[in-house]
Amino acid sequence: MKYRFRKSLRYKIIIPVLGLSLPAIILLFIINTYAVERIQRQLYSTNLNMMNVHISELESELTSASSVLLNQSIQTNWINNFASFDSRERYNATIEYHTQNVNELSSYRMIEGQIACSPVNGNVVSYFNDYVSDYQKREAVLEYVKSHAAKLTALNGQWRTCQIDGEWILLAASGNDRAVFCFWTTYDLLMEPVQNWKLTGSGSFCFAGSDGTLFTDPGTEELRELSYDGDLDSYYFDGAGGKYLISGVEVPMGDFRLMNVVERQDALGIFPQLQLLGILILICVLFAGIPWILHILNKNVFSPVGRLEDGIRKVENGDLNTQIGNPEASREMEHLIQSFNKMILQIRDLKIRTYEDSLERQKLELDYLNLQMEPHFYLNALNVINVTAQLGNTEMIYQITKDLSAYMRYIMGSRKESVTIVEELEHVGHYLAIMEIRLGDNFTFRKQVEDGLKELRIPPLTIQTLVENSLKYAFDVYNATTVELDVEEKGMSAVIRVADNGDGYPDEYLERFNTEATPEKNHIGIMNLRSRLKMMYGEKAEIRIFNLTPHGACTEIEITGWKEKGENGI
Repeated sequence: MKYRFRKSLRYKIIIPVLGLSLPAIILLFIINTYAVERIQRQLYSTNLNMMNVHISELESELTSASSVLLNQSIQTNWINNFASFDSRERYNATIEYHTQNVNELSSYRMIEGQIACSPVNGNVVSYFNDYVSDYQKREAVLEYVKSHAAKLTALNGQWRTCQIDGEWILLAASGNDRAVFCFWTTYDLLMEPVQNWKLTGSGSFCFAGSDGTLFTDPGTEELRELSYDGDLDSYYFDGAGGKYLISGVEVPMGDFRLMNVVERQDALGIFPQLQLLGILILICVLFAGIPWILHILNKNVFSPVGRLEDGIRKVENGDLNTQIGNPEASREMEHLIQSFNKMILQIRDLKIRTYEDSLERQKLELDYLNLQMEPHFYLNALNVINVTAQLGNTEMIYQITKDLSAYMRYIMGSRKESVTIVEELEHVGHYLAIMEIRLGDNFTFRKQVEDGLKELRIPPLTIQTLVENSLKYAFDVYNATTVELDVEEKGMSAVIRVADNGDGYPDEYLERFNTEATPEKNHIGIMNLRSRLKMMYGEKAEIRIFNLTPHGACTEIEITGWKEKGENGI
């Protein structure tokens, strides 16, 4: 038992491969996972520290500016003078504001402008740092403050983001219904210190709202499509397949956040070197065992499987003489190849026997069915000749024997599997010539055949069987009997139809035919015809019998795909 296990394919391949590869693979996976997490965490920590420094400086300035606004909003006497309609009081208040604030704005590096205005008398004083804004933008902000004075006084020194003239502006205001004091800045100015940062990984910075609305352009359309409203307690990933590492710092006093986006590939840093080190370790571990592993795999797996595949391919192409060589290999492969060779031999022998049996069976059945349809007609013909000879009508005897000779030549001269409609009609003509002499003037036969169907191939004696069957049930010595033959094309099918004006088929006969019961001795002709049609056309041929209204019987043969049969030479 122990020997059989050691010789098995599982032992010879899985145990060596796992024994050599598993420790190295586990080590490489651990190194890779740890390196990725460590690099991303380090990048996040570095960038977060830098952003915190900038945000701390920004919050310091914004807090200082808010204090100035709140202090100005409580100077009631000055506000009254500033909003006065008396030109002297208004002038003195303006000079006083200028004296106190002319140098105030220049002390702020991240605030763009300062505005004081009175909605009562329209008095306005404004100062601007010469940073990034142009005259048009300053005028837009001034008009916004003037038109929203009542709303801005409710801020009480708080900072809020407003969209003015298509650009996001950070603005703080304080005051009352007589005067409004305001500081404002642009996010582009807040971004200027960030642009010069040298951070780990090539990334992009931008300002955004807490709801993810972008206040500055991150640079590319792909970056604009990212989500900036994530949880900033740690970093998160976004983009196709988590392509980007995103982090940021919230600024509660202004309801905005500074965001950093770094492509993860850039964030790997020294990871490629660590990965290369892991690969080198793996190569060193496996180097000594590679030739041995390849030898085992080739001998016990690759070579036997390759031979087995070649053998299967030959069998698929029809070569049942294929045998696969079986040099020394694993126990499983030896058994598999031996079983394959035995199976192919069995299939070949079975196929030959089945094919020979099928040919013999079909030949016997066709011969038997053809012979079944012949004797009774000869007896009837000889009886007609006998009666005619007694009457001394030598000319009629000559005609009968001539037609009978042609009829017998058709029957005996060839054992074809199929004939054309033209050949069958010529034969039926001889048959009907004899029957007209036998039946007299009370019998009439009409035919109509489409030219395109004259080369349709059918089993021999098909039409004769149909006509003979109609005569059997329709002929009446006291009334005229008519048999009509129509051969026509309907859609993709060819239809052969024989109808008469007799009393129709008996109900018992119809039931026996439709249930495919074993035919009675005197009803074997039409049943045999159905069998021969099935051998020739399979499911594509169908024969139907039914009674006509008000009287008469009809037999139809429908053959679908008959053109394909004709082209194949059947």
